[in-house]
Amino acid sequence: MRRISALLTVVLSLPLLAQADYKQITVLGDRFCGLSDSGSVSCTSASDPTNPTLQPPEAIFTEIGLGFRHACGITDSGDVQCWGLDTHEDQIYPPGFDAPVVKLSVGSYHSCAVDSEGTAKCWGQNVHGQADVPADIDEFADVSTISYYSSCGIKGTEDLFCWGYFHSTLVPYAARTDSPFTQFESSDSIDCAVREDGTADCWSANVGNLVVAQFRNGPYRKVIPMQQRDDNVACALTDAGELDCVGRLYVGRDRNPAPLAVTRLPQTYADVHADGSRLYGYTTAGRLELVLGSQDETRQVLLDTINGELSMPVLTLSAANFYGSATGTELFFDVSGVSIHDYRRNYDTQVFRDEVLLDTTDNMGSYMDRTATAVESPVYTLRAVHAFGQTGDFSNALRPGNTSDAPDGPGSYLPVDERSASPEGLRAEVYWYDVELFWDRNTSGEVRSYEIRKNGEFIDTTSGTSWYDASTADGDLVQYEVIAMGADGALLGLDSVRVQIGDPVCR
Repeated sequence: MRRISALLTVVLSLPLLAQADYKQITVLGDRFCGLSDSGSVSCTSASDPTNPTLQPPEAIFTEIGLGFRHACGITDSGDVQCWGLDTHEDQIYPPGFDAPVVKLSVGSYHSCAVDSEGTAKCWGQNVHGQADVPADIDEFADVSTISYYSSCGIKGTEDLFCWGYFHSTLVPYAARTDSPFTQFESSDSIDCAVREDGTADCWSANVGNLVVAQFRNGPYRKVIPMQQRDDNVACALTDAGELDCVGRLYVGRDRNPAPLAVTRLPQTYADVHADGSRLYGYTTAGRLELVLGSQDETRQVLLDTINGELSMPVLTLSAANFYGSATGTELFFDVSGVSIHDYRRNYDTQVFRDEVLLDTTDNMGSYMDRTATAVESPVYTLRAVHAFGQTGDFSNALRPGNTSDAPDGPGSYLPVDERSASPEGLRAEVYWYDVELFWDRNTSGEVRSYEIRKNGEFIDTTSGTSWYDASTADGDLVQYEVIAMGADGALLGLDSVRVQIGDPVCR
């Protein structure tokens, strides 16, 4: 039940993930957060989409950022709120500000923000003093958590101040200008800043303060330094969504003698964000794409889910048996196209009765419609739903009594006295890491034995009304099915229970 509750929360918050109009995106590893035009935030993960720690608090945000296992955002009231896992020294507990916060930089383990009066504060891991903003500096225009161990802030027309640990004794500085800075960002080895007049510059932080790029085809609203192995690249986004990028910076004997040439890319973007050597862009057509850098399988899954291009599993109804008004209709289905483990982790099953959504279930292979009555002759269909909200194709349609050998027939209802001999009152008791199942014998039908399935796989057969499992581990999410078997292996009925090891029983 914990997983289905978490998944339903995700599904309810993310059904229009791919269709949302994002004004800001942020990507870190296999995670993505998008800030919509309305101020709502959607966060997802390719590896663990049902993780409830990804989901932001109910608030309207104006800016967001992703950290190691957490995220932060500026609310419309000017406060900073963070959510997720606090893995490094209160990184999800920002300090209070005396004025509304207007700038935010979320690092892997520490974050910084600037309020409307120019006061900067940092929080989180502080091993090297990276969260200790110098007390004698005020009126910052922007700050950046440039690495795990250092931070920088920019002010005025030429001043850049850094604190924490540095690989070099050379403190980077900005190119002199008559126009004040409005935005600053750093990739640790490249610093970039946007000015009030819409121009932007990038310069080397540790190679003689070499000017890398001069962006003059704006006005620009965002500048993005990237790091690509030992080479550096930077891009700047115009107010119109056009993206200008510069090539690689070479040092040493092949050092670039002048700022790099600026190239305008053909696509227009609502926002772009750098994750190490990768630059992601959310196009004005509503698609997340990799603009620069190499892609791997995990991040490709992330792009596919956000863009609604997942390969969805195929569900096939094999039987729909009505056992009487006191019991209902039991559906049996098969899953193909993904592994059982993947389906159990990332998908749920939507059950439709006469083309109307009846329920969303995390059961594997079966579902009991206990609201069915003998006067009905409904048609059932199924479809898979991913935790990101993407749905697959509908399964074949079956009426109660049908089998896969006769999918188009009217089906037949079993009389009440021939209803299922499903085990009654199935329950689970958790003893530390072990689980014991209990059930009552149903007197309807001649039950010869009970088959035990664990996460869809056959485990054991018993003639009793209990079964003990000593093979689970802390944190396991396990679904058990107890199937009543009759003569010649006839399936008479089943019930299921889902257990989170270490938590109370969940059905």
